[in-house]
Amino acid sequence: MGSSSGEVPLQQFIQHLQPAAINSTADWCTVCGNDKDRGCGALALAASEAQESIHQKIGPVGAGVLGAGLTLFVAIVMLLVLSFLGLVAFGKKGKRRSIGSVTSYA
Repeated sequence: MGSSSGEVPLQQFIQHLQPAAINSTADWCTVCGNDKDRGCGALALAASEAQESIHQKIGPVGAGVLGAGLTLFVAIVMLLVLSFLGLVAFGKKGKRRSIGSVTSYA
């Protein structure tokens, strides 16, 4: 190691501290949890924009069309289920007969 006076060679000192070193402003902002000082706000904004562009697979217009289509599909399925259960009827009113009216053919 070093001499008995406690001195350590510079290369050995650098080698031991390298894993804990903060070598860039981005590292400093991350380690300190800073998002305002020394340009960290700009770095955080750039990082969030980059993250959004990576994960955003569909644009806002596509999302709107997809949402409207899904809503329409759910509404149609709901009406079909209600019709099947007899809670909603489609067609002319005169065409349907009530349960109590039975026609006999004699």
